[in-house]
Amino acid sequence: MAANCPALFLLGLTFGNCNAIALERLGHVAGLAAAITASILTLVSIAVAAVIGLSFDMTLVPIFLGYAACGAGALALMTVSGVRGKRVSQRAA
Repeated sequence: MAANCPALFLLGLTFGNCNAIALERLGHVAGLAAAITASILTLVSIAVAAVIGLSFDMTLVPIFLGYAACGAGALALMTVSGVRGKRVSQRAA
């Protein structure tokens, strides 16, 4: 538990920076874009948390499988999107 708290804190910092990078091209409507992004992120998080929470049976297996599935999904989305390995300045050009 003591090691999980700093990890989740740093994960929160990472999401904030990722959102700033994602909204870089939408400077003229940054407020609206941030609101829509946050709403979608919240709805997806609720759905994923509900599935993991409902499968919890007092063991670590559902939590481990949830972390593994979310990690695999993130890796798949990065691979499909094609932005892996590109810098922000390269995408903006």
